[in-house]
Amino acid sequence: MDHPIYKAIVLVHNQEDCDVARDICVKHSLPTWKDIALAFDHVEYDDDDPTYLQYQDKVSSSDEDHIGFYVDSVEGKDDYKLVSIEEFEALANDLNPIYNDMDYILSKLKELNNILNNK
Repeated sequence: MDHPIYKAIVLVHNQEDCDVARDICVKHSLPTWKDIALAFDHVEYDDDDPTYLQYQDKVSSSDEDHIGFYVDSVEGKDDYKLVSIEEFEALANDLNPIYNDMDYILSKLKELNNILNNK
């Protein structure tokens, strides 16, 4: 997993932030823990140990059900890059783009049509 999203962490302050993070992961089909409700359940830590959205790979997980994005404290923050939720969503869209805008889809279809007709 070489994409920068797998080394990104997002500070979450409450359950609402966690819900937004979960929605982004679901919308972009990002891997999450099998129990998605548990994965995005906000845990309140003290100020010295804040809560982050992060990725857990097979190497650092002792359980096959706990591979993917989840919310918890972060150990070894040096390996991660702190990003905003907006930056995280941009990374998610870069990794797995979705297009909800019909005008965008139509413009791409027109581009493809022009390319095919001009050959």
